[in-house]
Amino acid sequence: MVYTHPNTKSGIMVWGCIAYGTKGPLVRLDLPRLKGKAPKDHKRGGLDAEGYVAQVLEGPLLQFYKDCEKERDKKMLVVEDGAPAHNSKLAAEARTQLGIKRLAHPVHSPDLNC
Repeated sequence: MVYTHPNTKSGIMVWGCIAYGTKGPLVRLDLPRLKGKAPKDHKRGGLDAEGYVAQVLEGPLLQFYKDCEKERDKKMLVVEDGAPAHNSKLAAEARTQLGIKRLAHPVHSPDLNC
């Protein structure tokens, strides 16, 4: 007889942001409950585009973005990594509608990794 432990691993996903000289909010994200095999954009149980727009862009990021622009009297740019939710058409449309400007940068750049 071999005793095995049930898989009890669980985790959370959080989102946060920073700007020069200030910290933004750290928010616990609600992830979709997946049954069976995960869709392609949920390889690791991550956040999909709809969740990213609803829980980040339309929520804490928008408020932090506006607060930073008001406090600094300057236009701000958002830098995101290459997550599928960030690069989705839905997220791009939401950023445009919300007036959030994004800094375009290459996926791999020797100049940024010095």
